[in-house]
Amino acid sequence: MTCPGAAMTKRLPPYRTFLASDTAIREILRDHRTIAVVGLGPESPAAARDAARQLKQRGYRVLPVHPGGGEVLGMEAFPDLRSVQERIEIVAVISAVLPVPEVVDQALAAGARVLWLEPGGAHPESAYRASQAGLAVIMNRGILAEYLMHFPDAEIGYDRD
Repeated sequence: MTCPGAAMTKRLPPYRTFLASDTAIREILRDHRTIAVVGLGPESPAAARDAARQLKQRGYRVLPVHPGGGEVLGMEAFPDLRSVQERIEIVAVISAVLPVPEVVDQALAAGARVLWLEPGGAHPESAYRASQAGLAVIMNRGILAEYLMHFPDAEIGYDRD
């Protein structure tokens, strides 16, 4: 017996063939410093706002993206990735405020290098499509948790903003 709709889904290769390795994640976190955080807005859970604040304190440029707008971390949230007028290196999706396939389209158009789907935001088809288009893809891993794992002795700096 199969789940309804399961027969229509595309069969994907094993995740290990298109998701970034631990070594690649370390290099991504070391080399890419501008993160557009899709789903980060004033009503985001405290844990998400705190993680973004901690990334800022560690020298990352964090750009909140939320269709509802509003101020978070002292910045006005962009309604979508198309509205961001600066270079985006990492697109991190922390909540499904925009459909993930649409986020991938916008990330590709923005010239992003990395698609990071936080825990709970997995979308295998979009992850595979992003990897086929040349983006490094991380799925079901928290960006702050990965940073702390790869750089446990890094000192907290000051916001760049």
